[in-house]
Amino acid sequence: MSALTQDQRRFINVPAGCACVLDFSKVDIKAQNITAVGTSECYTCIGVYFAIDEHRCFIAHINPSTGRTSADNDKDLERLVSADEGKTLGDFVLSRIRSAIGADWQPDMRAQRSLVLVCFRPSEGVHGAWLRPYVGHYVVKAITDYFSVDEAAVFYEGKHGFIVDQYDGILQVLGFGEKEVMQAQDYGFQHVAVQLAAFDAWVPVLKEDGSWCMVLKN
Repeated sequence: MSALTQDQRRFINVPAGCACVLDFSKVDIKAQNITAVGTSECYTCIGVYFAIDEHRCFIAHINPSTGRTSADNDKDLERLVSADEGKTLGDFVLSRIRSAIGADWQPDMRAQRSLVLVCFRPSEGVHGAWLRPYVGHYVVKAITDYFSVDEAAVFYEGKHGFIVDQYDGILQVLGFGEKEVMQAQDYGFQHVAVQLAAFDAWVPVLKEDGSWCMVLKN
């Protein structure tokens, strides 16, 4: 990453459970010479990015939960879903993406080529020996099917985050070092604090009737 300028190393970090349509031509962002955005620590969450047009992108750190609990506080229950629940979750996420951009929006070549998806653990088990699918599996499948792209080309399984430049497409995927999580600063990137009133809550929660709703993050 030594070829990046100091400005290219600065990026807007999207917190867990948040999403927005980000416009890099806005004065408060443009004045700081910020052209990159990213998110991290998507262990069972799903990180999503794609360009809408030259200046705008959709960026999300989606944090779905079934709300299920157990006596032994098994966290897997919050992420394990049936096939039907996973299908309705995928449909719900797509409907929210279209709502955020425009009801008539359809992925074009720009969106397809720029699409980035990360989820460290999309299913129960270990890499190469997946067992039951988690929420991440269904969200990734819904998005790649909707975009008509090969999942293997855009989904970084086993990675927890990314940073991408809106204009030149430079992508840094965040993974794990020999012993610990590699964060943005480990690659020489710096979070930039920008006031974004447009951040929306993206915490889909399963309802008793099998549908999903979006709730404010804690």
